[in-house]
Amino acid sequence: LDENDAIEYTARAFAILTHYKLLDDLSDEKFLKRAAVTLARPITARARRLADLSDLERTVSDGLARISELELEGCPSVDTPAGLFGELLGEIFAHGLEGEARLVSYECGMHLGRFIYAADAAEDYDKDARSGSYNPYVIQYGGAPLSDENRQSIKTGLILECSRIEAAVNLMPFDGKATIENIIKNVKSVVVPNTGGLRGLSAAVAAGIVAGEADK
Repeated sequence: LDENDAIEYTARAFAILTHYKLLDDLSDEKFLKRAAVTLARPITARARRLADLSDLERTVSDGLARISELELEGCPSVDTPAGLFGELLGEIFAHGLEGEARLVSYECGMHLGRFIYAADAAEDYDKDARSGSYNPYVIQYGGAPLSDENRQSIKTGLILECSRIEAAVNLMPFDGKATIENIIKNVKSVVVPNTGGLRGLSAAVAAGIVAGEADK
């Protein structure tokens, strides 16, 4: 893929993912949010048709449906739905690639997907505990205020996924695309403020979670 092909594919994949995520939101959200989603649905449906990636569309549709089933069942483990979202994003990252490029891209997408799902659940903990919305951490910890031990457990899991993302990125074949390689390496090597000189995604996650705690 050259840069133009990659940008076009990203837009098409995003259209598919957005369309099916909106369909999922229709069953999850309250009236006002559902109304907004309903208004947006024709736009995303047209974008999904124009994307014309039927095999990827099945992957996204089936993956989000399986996650929705787990959420409706009240799955108490964050690892299970996060793992499914990781598999889904891994397939999006690896679509159309072969060999080492596919393996590395799948690993990047899989661990990023797991991180996104778990981080979203962690961020929404208080809101979901109040509203009664599904959240595996709320089920696991009973909706009570998170203790320092609880926070550390969540943080450790997120940092682990970040370290796996970094390990996969280190294996990415940039094929002479020096600009892209330099951007990624700069992001990985930047010093994170208030961490005593620590660098990289894992340090940023650790610092971000601590900074986001109201009592810290």
